[in-house]
Amino acid sequence: MNEDFLDDVGKDPRRFNRNSNNNSNAPQRRHEEQPPQKNTKKKWYVGCGCLSIIAIALAAFVYWAASAKEAEEAKDLRLKYLNQDIARLSTAISEDDVYSKLAKMCIDSTIRLEDGGDIDKSGIKYFSRRNNEKLLIILKVKNLKKVDASSRRAYVDALLDCFSYVEDEMGIEKYYISVEGFWNTLLVKTPQASDLGGKFANKKLLLPFYNEYVKDSLPDLGD
Repeated sequence: MNEDFLDDVGKDPRRFNRNSNNNSNAPQRRHEEQPPQKNTKKKWYVGCGCLSIIAIALAAFVYWAASAKEAEEAKDLRLKYLNQDIARLSTAISEDDVYSKLAKMCIDSTIRLEDGGDIDKSGIKYFSRRNNEKLLIILKVKNLKKVDASSRRAYVDALLDCFSYVEDEMGIEKYYISVEGFWNTLLVKTPQASDLGGKFANKKLLLPFYNEYVKDSLPDLGD
């Protein structure tokens, strides 16, 4: 029998076909493996959309916070009264405002820096209100950069020390003291609780001062 014929018979035709298929598909796989091109323009529009969503969400949050604050003030008249009194803070103290005059004398003569230096006190604003045996004193000090937060309670201590000499004569038993900074309340001292950290204080601790006014349902508090 012809040896060439035997050689052809011994060959597996499937092996030949498999190799042929692999060779024919190789160029196609190389084409598929190429990385897709980035569409930077599409991503720019997507990012712009995210910023718009964030801006809308931020505006909605601000609106919600303002609405919640108004609802809280409408619900608790004491907070409305407190905000009214804070708005009345002034550097001009009338002659008949005995409590604010005494508070100013205390601060002017007592507050000093640790190195002995003086602090400009001309811009400090004052407000005071008497409610039976309770006394409310509010100060606003805009520039306290030279005073460490832990040392700012000296304003409260100075007021308590000065008024302690006249409280029996005046019939004062409870003090509600607040020191306002440029943006927020810094110190609060009340008979119920105090917040004297010197950075951020809860002004709502002053609300019990107005309890009697709320009972009388007064729509507004005069000077």
